[in-house]
Amino acid sequence: MFKDIDEFVHVHVINCYEDDTGVNIDLGAYPETPFAKSGAMDISMFKNKEQRDSNSGRATLQRLKLHLSGDLKGQVTVTKFAGAASAHADFYRMNPAYYGRSYCYFYATEWWHDESNYASMAILKHNTCDDTRTYWTKTNFYPGEAFFIATGGNAEDDGVLVFAAIDGERGASNLITLDAKTMKEISGAGVELPFHIPFTAHGEFITKSSDDAMTV
Repeated sequence: MFKDIDEFVHVHVINCYEDDTGVNIDLGAYPETPFAKSGAMDISMFKNKEQRDSNSGRATLQRLKLHLSGDLKGQVTVTKFAGAASAHADFYRMNPAYYGRSYCYFYATEWWHDESNYASMAILKHNTCDDTRTYWTKTNFYPGEAFFIATGGNAEDDGVLVFAAIDGERGASNLITLDAKTMKEISGAGVELPFHIPFTAHGEFITKSSDDAMTV
């Protein structure tokens, strides 16, 4: 029986895989459910800058290790990933070829990027192998969930990130494409749209070859 750890609530799992000594579960841990009226579902709170900036419903990115063998067998250890304690990231994405396998990179949408303002947003690339972070962020831009699309290279982060972001100055959305390795915008790949796309989450990219295989 695994020993108790501090209670938390999680919504999305980053990845889960087994190694020689146990099972690793990487996720965002919340102090309480973010879907409570006092959390992410309170419209009046979001209309009040002081309240939304001070909202405590922020995920801590961490790894739970369920030890199945070795000196810690039967125990769970928690390792928090590096990053500002006041920031918050969710909508985790990674190269799908590494689901259920040891991996290094995941991507996420981040709020409180400047550690104080809820609407300070960024797209995060976190390297779990050396616990370092890289960001894409732009003043007055508000990105939705980014989607990783592999481009066929041998490296785990060979791919692009595609997402819609509201340009606050234009009052309309941009379709933005990043090099997933460098987190830099790909020249000529961005599109300024003439309208506003509401906040996006939980879509999926499916290659034509996968789609063809599913229809056979």
